[in-house]
Amino acid sequence: EGEGETTARFQDNVDLWGVTMDLRYILVPRWRIFVPYLQAGVGVYGLSTRRLKPSGYGEQSLGAAGGGFQAGGGFEVYFTRWFSMGMRILYRGMFFGDPAESADITCMDAMILGPTSIHTLSTEFTLQFVF
Repeated sequence: EGEGETTARFQDNVDLWGVTMDLRYILVPRWRIFVPYLQAGVGVYGLSTRRLKPSGYGEQSLGAAGGGFQAGGGFEVYFTRWFSMGMRILYRGMFFGDPAESADITCMDAMILGPTSIHTLSTEFTLQFVF
């Protein structure tokens, strides 16, 4: 930096969001204590970039949007009729097109220079209360 010059520092973040719809196929009758199931669905996903300034304020823009699917299975253990605990494992495949023309994609240059896909495997634990 030269004399009298200042450099603004930015922090780039990439946010992944999605809206999904799933169906469950219960493998044994529901009145059992242990209830295993299979699950599958489709969704709409998006990547957005957020450039944060040191003050904490910044701009957000849509980087890319696309579709995807998820598949997996899990189980629930019913302790009472109104309370259960469970676990599931889901594979998600997300497919994105080209970045939006107006998007500020500086933080995604290495990731989205054209069509791309993201694949994840997640484990989730659940508590369910029925009123």
